[in-house]
Amino acid sequence: MSTTIYLSELANLASHCEPEKIRKLLPSSECQKAERFNSPAAKLRFLAGRLMCRTLLSRELSLAPADINIAISDQGKPILDHSGGVHFNLSHSGDWLALGISCCGPLGIDLEQAQKKRPWLAIAKQFFTSAEVEKLSFLNEAALEREFYRLWTLKEAFFKARGTGLAEGLAKVDFSNSTNPQAPEELKPDKWRGEHWPPQLLSTEHTYLACIHQSAETPKLIHWSLPAQTV
Repeated sequence: MSTTIYLSELANLASHCEPEKIRKLLPSSECQKAERFNSPAAKLRFLAGRLMCRTLLSRELSLAPADINIAISDQGKPILDHSGGVHFNLSHSGDWLALGISCCGPLGIDLEQAQKKRPWLAIAKQFFTSAEVEKLSFLNEAALEREFYRLWTLKEAFFKARGTGLAEGLAKVDFSNSTNPQAPEELKPDKWRGEHWPPQLLSTEHTYLACIHQSAETPKLIHWSLPAQTV
């Protein structure tokens, strides 16, 4: 395996997140953490995300889902303590979750379900590079939304891959002319490759996906459902 991205609907995982089922697949610490969410929707997203991670990672690591040790880095990125060279990253938005798994090095995933009637250009002026803003300024409304989300997902995926989050600043990396990052040398842009999937390639409505990775090959995209025999 090089790099694979799994895309799943939240509704597909919801029925497996009932207490009597989820306790078989998640460690008690994560079940307890889920109970601290005040929002039922936030609780479901957390449980579904961890269930997806553990089910798919168990295949790569030859471990039971509950035995996988997911730690948190100093910068707040979930990582594997016993990966054997396996890396993962998770993103969720609206009705969808996306999980990337790679044996080629760290990776970042960003999934965004588009929100209607947002001031795309005004937002871009706050966070994007001047070259990106200039490109957006020439587009009609429909094309502007598509390009905004292409840029946003690639940027967020880049900083998730680095493990630093958005604190470094979205304007430090430019994707105006490529899915591969253009950035200062200290961000080591040359070791990263970028991929982007608009809604028509995902077979979803208003949902965009980007991956920043270190694989020499284009990541494989799989629409995934949790097998019934898992629970």
